[in-house]
Amino acid sequence: MRLFNPVTMTEAIPGMHDLTGAVELADDNWFFIYTEIPKGKMLRVDKYGFPILINEEEANY
Repeated sequence: MRLFNPVTMTEAIPGMHDLTGAVELADDNWFFIYTEIPKGKMLRVDKYGFPILINEEEANY
């Protein structure tokens, strides 16, 4: 398992980062596998704190 910080939208590493609010993700979660966000997509966090990809046109800046 790896940790994701929904505030900074980055991986949280124990001993290096504050783990407050971090959620556990499987090692094979798309967030850790993709090297780039696909064109036309944006990184967002769902209501549970998990990373999701949305279409840019759905973004509510």
